[in-house]
Amino acid sequence: MSDPIQDIDTETLRTLLRECQEALRQVTTMDAESADVEAIRHLLKAQDLVSEFESLVQYDRAIAGRILHAALAALTNTQTVLAIKAELIRRAAANN
Repeated sequence: MSDPIQDIDTETLRTLLRECQEALRQVTTMDAESADVEAIRHLLKAQDLVSEFESLVQYDRAIAGRILHAALAALTNTQTVLAIKAELIRRAAANN
C-alpha cells in the first residue's frame, strides 16, 4: 500500500510546504504584548496545565479557543512539513 503523499505531484508538495511554513510563521509571530501571549505564558508556568486551561476557558473562552486552535494548527503543520520534506528528500534521492 502506497503512502498518499507519494501520489501528490512535486509542485503541489512544494506549494503545501510553503503554506504550512507560512502558517507556522504566523503562529510564532504573535504580538508579545497580546492577551493571547500573556495567557500562553501563564499556562506554561502552571503546575496543572489542564486545570489552568479549564480556568482560562471559563475566564475568556475566545482566548482559550484561539490558543487551542493555534496549538493544533502548529502541531498539524509541523507534522505536515516534516512529512513533505521527507518525501521531497526521498524523491531527490530516487532521481540521483
